[in-house]
Amino acid sequence: MATVVVYGPKACGKTTHSGHLLTLFDVAGVVDDWDPFHDLVEPNCMHLTFFDRELLRRAGVNCVLVSFDSLTLPQSIKVAEPEQFRQARPRKSFC
Repeated sequence: MATVVVYGPKACGKTTHSGHLLTLFDVAGVVDDWDPFHDLVEPNCMHLTFFDRELLRRAGVNCVLVSFDSLTLPQSIKVAEPEQFRQARPRKSFC
């Protein structure tokens, strides 16, 4: 299993097709609305974000980066099951 970041504009279908994406990338879970500047990378998970490739690189993201627009997915909707979603964990504590 690889750690994957799927990026694309807000409301482009990343979460709506998260079930298909889980199967495609063979990962254990989904971290939705992931922010590379504030959240940790979860191993063996797929991270969905609206940040573009350049911002991901500036944030130091060093894993597989995939543009949602580059994927060919079925037209049917398949959202991941609720138990497959993971909570993003912040990089630092601001206490």
